[in-house]
Amino acid sequence: MREISENLPAQCKGCSNTPDLMMSEKSNSLTQSIELFSQLLEISLCAVMLVNLEGRIILCSRHAAEMYGFSSIQEMIGADALQLIAPEDRNRAIDNIKRIMKQEETLSIEYLMVRRDETTFPAERNMSVLRDNNGNPISFVCVVHDISKRKQMEDSLRESEMKFRQIIESAPVGVHMYKLDAQERLVFSGANPAADSLLGVDNSQFIGKTIEEAFPALADTEIPQRYREAALNGTSWVTEQVTYTDEQISGAFEVVAFQTSYRNMVAFFYDILNRKRADEEIENQRNFLERVINSLTHPFFVIDANDYTIKMANKAAMNNPIEPGMTCYKLSHGSDKPCREVGLVCPLDQMKITKEPVIVEHNHIRNDGSDGIFQVFGYPIFDADGNLVEMIEYNLDVTDQRWAEDRLEMESKRSRLYLDVLAHDITNQLQVVLGNAELVKDVNSEKDVALIPRFADQIEKSVHKCIKIISEVQSTDHLWMTPLVERSLLKIFFECIETLSERDDEFSIELTYEAPDEIIMADKYLGDLINNLLSNALDHNSSFQKRIWVDLFLTSDNYVVTIADNGSGITNPMKRALFDPRQRVGGLGIHFSSEIVEKYGGSIGVHDRIPRIPEEGAMFKIIFPRVRRETISEAN
Repeated sequence: MREISENLPAQCKGCSNTPDLMMSEKSNSLTQSIELFSQLLEISLCAVMLVNLEGRIILCSRHAAEMYGFSSIQEMIGADALQLIAPEDRNRAIDNIKRIMKQEETLSIEYLMVRRDETTFPAERNMSVLRDNNGNPISFVCVVHDISKRKQMEDSLRESEMKFRQIIESAPVGVHMYKLDAQERLVFSGANPAADSLLGVDNSQFIGKTIEEAFPALADTEIPQRYREAALNGTSWVTEQVTYTDEQISGAFEVVAFQTSYRNMVAFFYDILNRKRADEEIENQRNFLERVINSLTHPFFVIDANDYTIKMANKAAMNNPIEPGMTCYKLSHGSDKPCREVGLVCPLDQMKITKEPVIVEHNHIRNDGSDGIFQVFGYPIFDADGNLVEMIEYNLDVTDQRWAEDRLEMESKRSRLYLDVLAHDITNQLQVVLGNAELVKDVNSEKDVALIPRFADQIEKSVHKCIKIISEVQSTDHLWMTPLVERSLLKIFFECIETLSERDDEFSIELTYEAPDEIIMADKYLGDLINNLLSNALDHNSSFQKRIWVDLFLTSDNYVVTIADNGSGITNPMKRALFDPRQRVGGLGIHFSSEIVEKYGGSIGVHDRIPRIPEEGAMFKIIFPRVRRETISEAN
């Protein structure tokens, strides 16, 4: 700005009356004003121009020169200010100059401006008259603002508003518009055609009314306050309005309220009557399905095929509330591992392979916490692409049925045994009785009379054998009906050895065991089993020094018991026939011992005490399933 001050006389030469002004008082005032104006331009960031009464620019800011495309301030000084306005706006500019010459006011007018390169831009020009001390105009002060960006924003805003209005007008959803007035009343300001159609009224009749006046039914609801919060605070709100007639849905709208600008808001409302009715129908069907499956007395599930979680279950299946994410194996078995990892056949795994319905049997936990045998029926559910997505499973408690079947099988076996015993064992003894009785009847000499006691002794022995046979048969009548419990194998051995010692003390026995906790699942017949085997080792031993060796040891899953003796042993053909129930070469005791071991889930066999030397004694080997301590603790 220093160069402007230094060249001021030269700048003023461009005006025809400059010499006269410089010599007059009016000229002095102008000079002072120009100097003050120059100082302001030093710090101004605006486009400022000082224009004389002939319309020539006598001073300007650097920002003004740059705005109009001049290379420097000097180049702009002397330019015709009117030529910087687009031709179409010049007449209007002249009229505005005349206005401010007549009255003291500052005009802020928008014009289309012309740059030096003849390109145009919109601007707002603030223009006022600079007067001398006598009130006479001496020049004009113009402050120009390039409003190109503002115009672009206004154009964009108008375009957006137009598009918004078009969207509102053509939207298939109803729209109500409100604004808060100075008295904080929520006033209805407009609606779109869809609102008229949905509500069946001309909404223009509500314009200018408060929401309570336009829609009295809403006055006692939360809607007016929610709308005010949206208009004032920008708080969006979504709700549903449902009306009922005779307990049936007659109208339903989803309403979305949001702010459009400060103190203005709109409410979009959608007709959801059909959706609501469909939802109601689906809910009725769901309730019907729930009633149907809950009427089933056996457990019913729908299981996710991917993660084994239960999607649906009836009351019969829920011994405890089913938590989200609970798996079928957790509910049925109380296990954290799938069936296949605990040795069970998983129906869902089979179905993934076969894509067909599956039937298996599992032990499940009943609602009362007890174990039961369940027949598991699985049916596949496929998606539209044929992928297995879910499985319907229902379980039938067949515990009583299986018990009845086992009982029937047991009774059948017992019946066959009784018939066999009568037909063979007792019949054989009765033949001995009858034979000796015939001999007694045929006695007719004193010599033969002496034989009667011997005949009577044979009869008595046979009768006692019959009694023993009947007693042995009766002793196991309830074998298959007696429940299994935890029994200490070692304790039973100690008791049986003590009982055997009281009966016969002419033998020695060696008992070897690894651990004192040989717990197996057994019943009261465990003692009969051990007594039979120990007695057999003693009764069929003709050695002068009778010896018995008992060894108890465990494997990973079983307890193994061996009972060996130093008797005459058992031949190989007899070993093969020993446990044949049709031959019973070892007597009823061995037969019943085999049945008892079978009930316990174990096995029994006979071997040579010394391999391949039968005459050195026999060895019975019994295997019992092992019950681990941790399993016992979990069961308890």
